[in-house]
Amino acid sequence: MMRPTAYYLFASYAALLVCVHFASVSAITPELDKRAKAAVAKCADVPRTDEAKKEDCHAGCFMSAMGYMTNGEINVKNMEEANKQKWDDQEIIKKGIQVDTTCAKQVGDTKGKSECTIGYEFSTCKKELVKKVGLPPPTPLKE
Repeated sequence: MMRPTAYYLFASYAALLVCVHFASVSAITPELDKRAKAAVAKCADVPRTDEAKKEDCHAGCFMSAMGYMTNGEINVKNMEEANKQKWDDQEIIKKGIQVDTTCAKQVGDTKGKSECTIGYEFSTCKKELVKKVGLPPPTPLKE
């Protein structure tokens, strides 16, 4: 199988961050950017959304690789720290934290749920809320 191109990695990274439009309010740190790119590469061959099964193994893999899911539970604290590394604007950081907290609550108890199911439920919620609150995505660093 062919390795993902730089474009594919960028597109996957953006999609996993539920990017709809690029914004210039980003303050993404080199550390977070590096971790996200490594997570995208690690999860490149993991199956994406399966609507019939309500699973997104790709999102689940990314969440685990980034520390957003640890031991089968959503780790909002790690997401909060990442949000602080994504943006300069405190209001946008608060929105990001609120979106993540709301979606973690919506997913609820993860006991007995697979990483793929958690990934699906969380990413579905996040995509909707990001659009609803107008949260701008972080722009990845240029290589």
